[in-house]
Amino acid sequence: LLQGANHGLYDAIQERWPDLDVLASGGVNGVDDLIGLTRKGLAGAIVGKALYEGRIDLAAALRDVADAG
Repeated sequence: LLQGANHGLYDAIQERWPDLDVLASGGVNGVDDLIGLTRKGLAGAIVGKALYEGRIDLAAALRDVADAG
C-alpha cells in the first residue's frame, strides 16, 4: 500500500528472534524507509511497487542505504 514499512513489527520480531534474518515486505514507499530498515539491521526489503511507481530510484537508493548502514 506504500504507506511506510511497519517498523514496530520489525522491532518486535527482532526482539523476539534476534538471530533471525528479517526481510521487510510491504509498505516501503521511499528511500527513508529503506534507510530506517537498514539502521535496524534488517537483511533486506522488497520494494517492487515503489520501483514500479517511480517512488524509488534503485541506483540512488543503493548508494543512500550503503552510506546509512
